Order: sequence, then structure tokens, then C-alpha cells
Amino acid sequence: GASCVSFAEQVADSFADKLFYTNHKFGFRNALLPNFDVEYLVEGEGIVMKRRTEGEYLYKNQMEKKEYEVEIGVKAFANTLEYSDLAAMVSGEYSGYSLQFSGNGVYVDENDGDQSIRHYFLMSENGDYIYEAYLKIPSFFYSRHVQGFEDFTKTMEVF
Repeated sequence: GASCVSFAEQVADSFADKLFYTNHKFGFRNALLPNFDVEYLVEGEGIVMKRRTEGEYLYKNQMEKKEYEVEIGVKAFANTLEYSDLAAMVSGEYSGYSLQFSGNGVYVDENDGDQSIRHYFLMSENGDYIYEAYLKIPSFFYSRHVQGFEDFTKTMEVF
């Protein structure tokens, strides 16, 4: 039924409708995801989108159903340590994590066992700001949402 629509399909559908969040203070925009609650960060540096959903995972050889939260945030911050580029920034801040460069950005995966966080970073042309999108999710459901998150990061524009 309709409840089986994958996250990636929902994301693709949402881009057809072109609902965007534009941040003039820091010069970026990104798609808004449907069926997510949007919170605006206090300093005007971005947004956090959250949605509760349900999924199955294998636990002790049994399929278990569990409700969980998908959190996707996007924010800008000043490059106060004056990193020359993203490679310098991630090696400084995320030494030892797995990195994946993609176009102008870089993905960094963080996992504490229970939670997985996939970060995506971009830098402004003048190097003043670093933009971060992240997906925060229980590790059990990470693989189910990672492609949708990558599709989402492709909607990010810096201007």
C-alpha cells in the first residue's frame, strides 16, 4: 500500500514539487522533505527536519518492528578555524572516520553503535562558511535511508 513508499521515492516525489528552504543570512538553500516536521534553529543558521516512522529489523534471528525517528538537519557555521578546504576541515575534526568525497562536498560517517550520523559538508566559495547536512538515525535503519539522504544533499545549493 501507500505506506510502503520508500524514503527515496518520497524524496524524489518531493523534489518534483520543489518546496525549498532558503537561508539568505548564510546563502544556501535545500529541499524541504514532505511529512517531516521542520524546526528552525534559533540563530537562523538552518533547520532540523524530523519524522517518526516504523521499520523492521532483524533482532536475535527474529524480525522486529520498531518506531524510530529520522532526523535530517542543515546548517551553516563560520569557518572560525580558517580551514583552507574541506579536506583540511574533515581531517582536523573527523580524523579516523570514513570519508567519501562527492562533487564539491564530502560525506563523513559517524557511528556510536546505537546511532548513525552521516554528515555532508560543503564550503562557501570564499571559505567563510561551512555548510553541513546530516542524517541521524538508529543504526539498524541506516542502510534504508542513506540513498535518500544522498539524493537530498544533491538539492543543496550555496549562493
